[in-house]
Amino acid sequence: MIIKRATRLLWFGALNLTSFSLIWASATETGHGGSSWLDFAGKTVNFLILFGGLGYFLYRPLRRWLTDKTRNIARLIEETSRERREAEQRLTSVKERLLRIEQEIDDLKSKAEAEGLREKQRILSLAKEEAARIEKMTALEIEALRKAALRELKAYAASLATALAETRIKQKLTPELHRRLIRRSIERLAKLNESPSTG
Repeated sequence: MIIKRATRLLWFGALNLTSFSLIWASATETGHGGSSWLDFAGKTVNFLILFGGLGYFLYRPLRRWLTDKTRNIARLIEETSRERREAEQRLTSVKERLLRIEQEIDDLKSKAEAEGLREKQRILSLAKEEAARIEKMTALEIEALRKAALRELKAYAASLATALAETRIKQKLTPELHRRLIRRSIERLAKLNESPSTG
């Protein structure tokens, strides 16, 4: 279509040039003589032959070149639009994947937070149980230590009292007092032995 238009314009220009040259030649013919008109007509014919021949010989290669160029441009436009559609599809896919990844990250965060809270509660519960067990064990141990200390203290007090009593008795017990106490004890025992037989 472009080649047809270019060919028409070329022929139209050549026709106008020929007409213009004829008009100009007739105007100059009256002034300078016939040779200038023939000279101009020869140049015009040469011009028409040259450009007509060029048009004739270049028409097909130029047409083929323009057709190829048009096809290449159409193919490039088609490839570009196809690549653009593919790129848009990939972009949409990537955006969807990013949204899914962000959602998965949010889900993982919330699961991790929930798991962390559960683990925290479990650890606190275990720590409380352990603290209660340790406190109970400590109370039992303290009670056992207190009882042992009381027994030791009583035993110590008894040994002290015994030692003190022994020391006092040794200081106050004279041989005469010792004999009197033995005699009294024997008399009591004798009375006790006599009482059941009389009774």
